Amino acid sequence: MAPLLLTACTITLPLKPAFEEPPLFPQIEARVGSACTIPIHTFDYVETGGAGSVIRIDFDRVSLARFGQVFSALFSDVTPLPPWPPWRETPPDLDGVIELDKAHLAMVAGDDLHNPERVTVSYRVCLYTPEGIEVNCWESHAEQFHQRAAFESYLSLEGYLSTLIETASREAIARFMLDFERDPAVKAWAEQVAERREGQ
Repeated sequence: MAPLLLTACTITLPLKPAFEEPPLFPQIEARVGSACTIPIHTFDYVETGGAGSVIRIDFDRVSLARFGQVFSALFSDVTPLPPWPPWRETPPDLDGVIELDKAHLAMVAGDDLHNPERVTVSYRVCLYTPEGIEVNCWESHAEQFHQRAAFESYLSLEGYLSTLIETASREAIARFMLDFERDPAVKAWAEQVAERREGQ
């Protein structure tokens, strides 16, 4: 009986699939394939207070869409690679492959005393040569907190949960982009790509 009750009280939390404005970074002139190794599923959070609902969050799919936009901002030419067969089995005729291999969402419930709700978002992205040699990997994470007011204990988390997740996701992605742009390994790889193009 309990699963039926949870299903009846499931709420899907709306998250924006992409940023309203793409981040502006100098593009690298390179043909890059984009890949994803994270399983695409929803994150279900069981709300213990208030309405006691199951809040369903389409975090993986939204993260994939956002990183697709970010990758297109970083490189001049981006081609999504199919999940099967794995791109490493047949090296693509590209300058490199950038892969999202972790998108993690964690939540800790709070209360109206001195324990805030906490949302943590973590990502891991790797850049490879077409042959599968790692150029570098970057891990980024961000946290957001919300301390409930007394009246919010009787309300659903839905009202402010999407804001916490959106903000943490944007911050984690921005940290990745800053690390990527400053990375000497990326600069060396981009120089090698430019040299190969000039030699063709």
